[in-house]
Amino acid sequence: MSFLPERKLIRQLIPVLLAGSAIAWFMAPYPTAAEEKKVKTELHKQMEQIETGVKKLRRTLRKKESNAESLEIITKIEEAAVACKQMTPSRATTMPADQQPQFVIAYRKGMAGLVGEMVKMETALLDGDNAAAQAILKKLKDVEDEGHDKFKQDDEKDAAKSDDSK
Repeated sequence: MSFLPERKLIRQLIPVLLAGSAIAWFMAPYPTAAEEKKVKTELHKQMEQIETGVKKLRRTLRKKESNAESLEIITKIEEAAVACKQMTPSRATTMPADQQPQFVIAYRKGMAGLVGEMVKMETALLDGDNAAAQAILKKLKDVEDEGHDKFKQDDEKDAAKSDDSK
């Protein structure tokens, strides 16, 4: 009968364990509606890679000795842009069905234009013309702003602006 004291101990521990679990469950942080909505799409992740690369290019394009690094960054941006070109912005799903195809075509043309500009920048660097590469980068900022105005949802734009101000 040596197992009886163990059973008694188990019976005493069960309510304590259940109460502890209930307290832990109630104290766990719940994501707010805004946090739940912040699930990043694959398109968003690829766009972040592009933005990170562009920020690095602002620094590396200034020096010819950084051209090898700049070319690597440009290649990564081109790859991300080609991947994005195949995706559909979430804003398309909020539009009337008859407008969606034209919206997606305009988005894809915009991304193809980005790839084209990145190829021009790459060519300028390969020619050793860092000034031309920097001019293309400056031009891309206007293209980016215009594209975000057309293709991003308003809440995504607000989030991007708050990220830029950090």
